[in-house]
Amino acid sequence: MSEGAFEIRQQSWKLMDDVGDYHPSCAKVLEGLFEGLAAGCGRHIGVQMRAAAGGLLPLVWTIE
Repeated sequence: MSEGAFEIRQQSWKLMDDVGDYHPSCAKVLEGLFEGLAAGCGRHIGVQMRAAAGGLLPLVWTIE
């Protein structure tokens, strides 16, 4: 992690709580939504997400 970056661990995902076998691409869609929001603010905020194997929790977000 670089200087000035923040790391957030997401332990739950309310939308997917009742879905036991969601596809790993669901986590990639969530990542894309946040990347789009960050890009849309016009402040050059970088967002990266790391998920456990298979796109499962926890999700680790790095915001720069």
